[in-house]
Amino acid sequence: MDELEIKGKKYISSKRASELTGYAKDYVGQLARAGKIAGTRMGRAWYVEEEALLAYKQEDIGEGPIDDPLPPRSIPSPTQRHPFSPSTLKALGYIPKSLPGTWEAVKYYPDDAELIPSPLKSNDFSAIREEKAEQKMLEPHTVDIRIKILEEKTKERPVMDTLTPRHRARKVRRRRSPKRSYLALGALKAALGVFLFFFSGFFLSSHIAISSQSGYSANVATGFQEIRDVSAQYPFISEGFSQIGTFSSTLYDSYGKFFAKGMDFLVTVALRASGK
Repeated sequence: MDELEIKGKKYISSKRASELTGYAKDYVGQLARAGKIAGTRMGRAWYVEEEALLAYKQEDIGEGPIDDPLPPRSIPSPTQRHPFSPSTLKALGYIPKSLPGTWEAVKYYPDDAELIPSPLKSNDFSAIREEKAEQKMLEPHTVDIRIKILEEKTKERPVMDTLTPRHRARKVRRRRSPKRSYLALGALKAALGVFLFFFSGFFLSSHIAISSQSGYSANVATGFQEIRDVSAQYPFISEGFSQIGTFSSTLYDSYGKFFAKGMDFLVTVALRASGK
């Protein structure tokens, strides 16, 4: 959309303004932002008042009002000459100051002019060269190619002995079945029970006396006396008991002496700390 009507005034886009005046679209936007001409921005495009733009251009070039764009007309051939008014020539040849001065004037060519040039006529010399070139292309041409056979230099390669990797076989430990463990534990308990039974029957022979009050009573004094008698018969047993008693008393005395020494040390340290 190149034209808008705002409050009864005609506004044109910066693209349309560039076509009418030759100004760049950015230059038209700069004029609107600077307030030199009335304009508004809609989206990313600037719309300027057409009358204000034409008035600004009139002041810029210092001439009368610019007429509307010329209606389309056929371009005359270069042989014909038509008079042009000075205003038309200046309008067509006008280049705005904001654009670089390296631009050239627009050139027009008639529609009936030949756009593609006709092929040049080949002379006799060029025709002869083309015939010779065609003949050379048809004739077989041999090219000598030197072929050299390269001999492969073989050397004695060392024979590598293949070593077979040796792996140590891991010993797999067999887990004992729970039945076997239970059987071994039961046999151990049975042997211990038999030993204790015979040991108690051999040393602790008790006399059981039944009474009316408690039903029975056990007297083991005789059993302990028999143990003393048996140990007296065997000197090594009595000697062992005596050695055990001596060791225990010595150990007790040593612990007592160690404790007494420690207490003396602590008392001495406390006295020194107090300054006495």
